[in-house]
Amino acid sequence: MTRNFPLRELTGTVMQIEKYIYYLNRWGKVGEKKLTSRYREQLGDGFTIKIINPRAIIIMGRENELSADQRQDFEVIKRKYRNVIDIITYDELLERLETTLRHWQIHR
Repeated sequence: MTRNFPLRELTGTVMQIEKYIYYLNRWGKVGEKKLTSRYREQLGDGFTIKIINPRAIIIMGRENELSADQRQDFEVIKRKYRNVIDIITYDELLERLETTLRHWQIHR
């Protein structure tokens, strides 16, 4: 499937993230209390942390460094894990940030 894509590195990263999410979900109410206590100053009054369907983001590579075949493989991999992990390139990250900034400038 992935002819020229850094599959080994991505697979290792995905496995690590899945493990983190698994343990975060298992942590439950105890974890929520510990995280709320740890980040109390950043949260502000009346806010608590709830662990509900955690997700992760992997940011890797640049689009201009991918061949057509690699882009196709990248899209397949992104779709495979999209329920748990958002896999994007640095270019996609910048595009999302620019879109968000434009949105906030329009709706000031």
